[in-house]
Amino acid sequence: MRDFDAWEKSLKNFEWLKDAVPGATDLDVFIERRGKFLVMETKTYVKGVGVKVPFGQYLALKALAQLDQFDVWLVGETDDPDTLYILNMASTMPTMIRTSPVWFKWRQFTRTTKEGLAILAKEWFKAASGE
Repeated sequence: MRDFDAWEKSLKNFEWLKDAVPGATDLDVFIERRGKFLVMETKTYVKGVGVKVPFGQYLALKALAQLDQFDVWLVGETDDPDTLYILNMASTMPTMIRTSPVWFKWRQFTRTTKEGLAILAKEWFKAASGE
């Protein structure tokens, strides 16, 4: 995001959809490269517990993660602005699936930083480019 003010003005309220469909979700980061897609969803990381994801959003992210052209990363944010935790949803299942919210335990995540996550995204982009 290069322009926070433009982004903030672009936010829309889709409440009018509530009677049309049972639910909807947003994606925090969506990157495309040559027909490959990287999705990142950020949630609060609770130390010693993990990350919770609303059940409907979990179902949507899981479905995307099962498609060959998608990579879905769950990113846990902490109080430390530079410490993040990352989980590739294609390789990990949550610990409690039939509950709302769905919990991914802290042990499933890899600790990183914003710089580390940027490096991973750069590597993903390069691989998706066929380099």
